[in-house]
Amino acid sequence: MKGSLLTVKKQITSKKIKMKQGLTYLFLSSMMCTLLVVGCTTTTPTVKEISRIDYDWESSPFHPQFQCYHLSEDSTELMLKMKSKELLYTRKDPQSPFVAKVNCWVLIEERRPEGFAFIDSTTLTVSDANPDKTSRLVVSKTNIALPTNETTFRFTFKLKDTNRRWEQTEYLYTTKKSTPGRDDFQLFVNSNTLPVFGSQIQSGDFLTFTSDRFEGNWNFVQWQDEERLPAPPYTETRITIPFPPEEGLNAWVENDLGKETQEGRFSLFTSNNEHIWTLLVANDYFPEVHMLDEMTQSLRYISSKKEFERITSSEATRKKEIDEFWLDCGGSKERSRELIRIYYSRVEEANYYFSSYVEGWKSDRGLIHIVFGNPNSIRYGADYETWTYGEENNLTSITFNFRKVDNPLASNHFVLDRNPIFRTQWDRAITAWRNGRIFQE
Repeated sequence: MKGSLLTVKKQITSKKIKMKQGLTYLFLSSMMCTLLVVGCTTTTPTVKEISRIDYDWESSPFHPQFQCYHLSEDSTELMLKMKSKELLYTRKDPQSPFVAKVNCWVLIEERRPEGFAFIDSTTLTVSDANPDKTSRLVVSKTNIALPTNETTFRFTFKLKDTNRRWEQTEYLYTTKKSTPGRDDFQLFVNSNTLPVFGSQIQSGDFLTFTSDRFEGNWNFVQWQDEERLPAPPYTETRITIPFPPEEGLNAWVENDLGKETQEGRFSLFTSNNEHIWTLLVANDYFPEVHMLDEMTQSLRYISSKKEFERITSSEATRKKEIDEFWLDCGGSKERSRELIRIYYSRVEEANYYFSSYVEGWKSDRGLIHIVFGNPNSIRYGADYETWTYGEENNLTSITFNFRKVDNPLASNHFVLDRNPIFRTQWDRAITAWRNGRIFQE
């Protein structure tokens, strides 16, 4: 076979070029072929009234990130981060400067036995002039009154881009207990003054942290977790949540300059070895998919056990085996390349939206997102998400329920309600992929 099956022409539409602003291109050949890839509600369940398709990278013009930091027992800082290259800069007249403006209304709720209840609201505003058109991060902050409580708080961020007339809604959970947690710390990498948003950093990052609420001695450990993939939705199999080993804990020396991180997990403990938080330490490309091993492992969802064993049996022939797998699915090079483009873009979207202590594509929501694509609708409840493929209440539609469960390693851990009735729909979706048809695209 001359060249690589996965070589894709570099001529792409301007719309897809914009997506590279967040997630760049996927390479899978000796010729470095480019494959297009693609950052929680009221007491009663509601469907989000927004223009974009949830968990679809391309459908949104910008991808904001949020982080909260507990300053004291009754004060918390909220932060919004956006990329300037994803903002639209306009001006009123030739004499006025180009300005981008995004208003963000924040609904603050507290979890109670009957559901989430409103306790306060605030606003964040991004108003930025960028005359030299440089690519940079734009950050907005505000302080709110948030009491110490043993419950969960939820922030609903309703963003409105006044220049685009675009509205978008995002969510963030936090806890503020009498014991330290992730949001009681500001994490910094590589001498950056802007703190880490979320719980993912990259291998080789030099990590430091600070806390205003808690002082003391800390222990840490860097560790590896075994490969864990979610089972198909029709099985009763459950994945055991890993926990960082207490063996091999190291003392974090006060005023230490920091630690160089290694790919895997990084966990912080109190001096009494009580777990505080765990970070996912990913490769330099994450959430993008560049490495051959990542491309191979994510194929397990749509390959048979025998096929997967053959693909992974030899490092020397793995690239050739992947080529042949996708060619068997697509029947032609052109169709196979399209399958590859869509499949791995979904893997990357899963990494962006669902990652916590584990890569997003390995989560239950990641599994369904990759195989079935974006649902036609998502219904959000106090502690669940319901994804519907097809029209609601239609006998031919497919509905998946994900429950938010307590997890000491993550605040966004959702578990799929598995059921044997999904066997037919699952087999149909896998068969579609294997016959060169992209499910739900």
